[in-house]
Amino acid sequence: MKYLTLIILILGLSPICQASLFNPELDYANRDHNLVGALGFHGGGIGLGIDYEYMLHRDFGIGGLARFYTGGDNGQPEVINFGAFYKAHFPIRSWEIYAAPGLGITRIKIDNFDGEVTLTPMFAIGTMMTITQGLNIGIENLNIINAIGSEDIYRGNIVSDWMLKVQIIF
Repeated sequence: MKYLTLIILILGLSPICQASLFNPELDYANRDHNLVGALGFHGGGIGLGIDYEYMLHRDFGIGGLARFYTGGDNGQPEVINFGAFYKAHFPIRSWEIYAAPGLGITRIKIDNFDGEVTLTPMFAIGTMMTITQGLNIGIENLNIINAIGSEDIYRGNIVSDWMLKVQIIF
């Protein structure tokens, strides 16, 4: 009986919960351009980055990014990445969750190897929170995968970072 009451309560409250969680009148609906600065860490050290996104619709956009990652003494590569992405946005009240697949041109340098430039798929997931009109902060996990580089360089996930991001909407 208590499970039946719980199910009825959940089903009864679900329209109320949906109405309060999903608000289409967010700052996200009235933006065309997003500029993002990023600072974070990966297995080898510090990562710095900048992103630009042009919104094609309130729920998705296209853009580009630039990232620099320092190498580490533990065999982690020094990485410079320039890429393009498609980002799907899922706004929930003053929050936003997003996913962004992409493709990048990446220079990978490990210890004594001079480095290699290769084409790398990327995938990012993150969340942003509105601070004020036109200013958001959030976190993101970006994975850069070396899939077609030479065997002299490590293949697989070469960067998995966590970045703190500050977004300006204009």
